[in-house]
Amino acid sequence: MLEEIRIDPTKNNQCWLAYLDLLGAGRLIESEQWEDVFCIYAESLKHFKRDGFDEHLVFKKSFSDSFVLYTADATNLSYRALDSFVRYFIISLINREIPIRGAMSFGQMYSDPEHDLFFGQALLEAYRIGESQDWIGFVLCPSAVSQLTVVGLPANERLNYATWPIPTKPCHSSAEKESHTLPAFIMESGQGLCLGALQRMHAGASIPTIKRKYANTLEFLSKSQRKLVSP
Repeated sequence: MLEEIRIDPTKNNQCWLAYLDLLGAGRLIESEQWEDVFCIYAESLKHFKRDGFDEHLVFKKSFSDSFVLYTADATNLSYRALDSFVRYFIISLINREIPIRGAMSFGQMYSDPEHDLFFGQALLEAYRIGESQDWIGFVLCPSAVSQLTVVGLPANERLNYATWPIPTKPCHSSAEKESHTLPAFIMESGQGLCLGALQRMHAGASIPTIKRKYANTLEFLSKSQRKLVSP
């Protein structure tokens, strides 16, 4: 007899949430380059499953080429734990020339890992903004920016982020484009952290739409240099 899944109000909480996805996996699958897909997924999961210093604060879920991380609560300590891990994860993949993009939000999230049931405003916002980006990058959603002010960590004081008009896919409206001026993760401190890998990826891209994504990222990095805080 199948277990009946019941709603549990204790599983519906406010949290910080990050949604990330790998770019290009779909094209590899369509071209039947299965070995390449496997290697990319395996390498990504190795870094995604890395233990952190605050494992009790951040929970992780992966499916195919997408990754979701969410926190146990809404505190600034949980934000710091999630932000630190996400920045490490992104840098680790970029340095291995695996393109990734995503977004962090704040809001309600119903999470039931036992039954693989996840939904809520936080996930929806992070997914929509994450998927709309036309570059290799990671941004803080409006909800995260607002909550950072509440917990005493204003987004404009985060040394790892710089406010930027985020490039969005051509299919998005001008109104959506205007709403995408957000804090973006710099990924670069002038020490070749990710710049070399991104330049090689840009040089090796043959499809114009893909090449544009790298160009958008390199433009942002070239104009947003600052000293980064270590992940």
